[in-house]
Amino acid sequence: MIARLTVDEAADVSRRHRVTLYKALQAKELHGTQRIKRGKWLIEPDCLGAWIANRQCPHAAVTDLGAYRAGRGRSA
Repeated sequence: MIARLTVDEAADVSRRHRVTLYKALQAKELHGTQRIKRGKWLIEPDCLGAWIANRQCPHAAVTDLGAYRAGRGRSA
């Protein structure tokens, strides 16, 4: 299982400024999760790759997120 990336790690991978990533997360152009409100963002590498390539991220088309997570080896 590939670990989720923090905003700083994702900025290094995407070669974009971290403020750009925060803006994309807030605009829901880039998918990320926060465990608590105003907590740190965590980004799936697949979602980051799709955002860089200007594609829809893999789980956006999935209506059952539990099925997506099960396919990735996580519990629903």
